[in-house]
Amino acid sequence: PYDRVVWKTDEQRQWLLQTDQQTKQSNLFVLAANTRPTKQGVKYIASNDVTVSPASPTLYASVQSHPDESVTLHSVAPLEYDENEDFVVAPTLKEVIGKYPNQSLWDHLDLGDDGGNWILDAIRMGTLVGVHDGSYKDKLCPRTCSAGIVLFCTEQRRIATAACAERTDPRTASSY
Repeated sequence: PYDRVVWKTDEQRQWLLQTDQQTKQSNLFVLAANTRPTKQGVKYIASNDVTVSPASPTLYASVQSHPDESVTLHSVAPLEYDENEDFVVAPTLKEVIGKYPNQSLWDHLDLGDDGGNWILDAIRMGTLVGVHDGSYKDKLCPRTCSAGIVLFCTEQRRIATAACAERTDPRTASSY
């Protein structure tokens, strides 16, 4: 939903609908004549038949484009919501985290100026990178362990960080 061009289909996968979200123009792709599944997928071609009207799409579609202007269906995912109905905005990431125990883990959480709303977009676009590291030096301080987390969006160049340190029982303390 965050790409300019979005592909959709329905459960039967007899057609693909390509929509440019800026111009709102759509193109219908139908199964190519005499097509059969191959390891590359099933082939769809652009339909010039303006009388064909697909049913309401129920799935996002991921496609592979080919030089002959055909496409093959790669994978599908459910639509997040019915586009014809009102939808409830989900709580913010910080609100969701706030419902869980051990809140001290999030005392040093920085999600950025929009409260981390960009993180879900980055996940959807496949541009989120995350790293974490824990530290436990049993010889130096056997009752303390710590951890740091960094999330980074390679497209939007945004970053979120979290850090925590806690006193714990030396029998259960670790870098993890």
